[in-house]
Amino acid sequence: MDSLRHYTPEEAAEFLPVSAATLRKWIYARKVPHHKLGGNPSFSTEDIRAMCAMSAVAPLPEPTPTASGEAESPQPSEPTDPQAGPYLTVDEAALILRCST
Repeated sequence: MDSLRHYTPEEAAEFLPVSAATLRKWIYARKVPHHKLGGNPSFSTEDIRAMCAMSAVAPLPEPTPTASGEAESPQPSEPTDPQAGPYLTVDEAALILRCST
């Protein structure tokens, strides 16, 4: 790809795993970086690279070894205090909903 060249949605679709029609929908919804040259949508090399980067998926963290030598899989973090945050007690919820507990 040349850094100064601009690609039509049909040409850009050859580099991306989406159709030209999808690119046009995303252009209209302003979901992807693009240019308007003379009223026609186009994509620079940087725009196409940015779209590729938008779909990148980060790898999972490596399992950490435990004292026994077995690999421990990473666990999702859980809230440490169940009362923290915008939680209501059963009585508070009953009052708001105007029902019995």
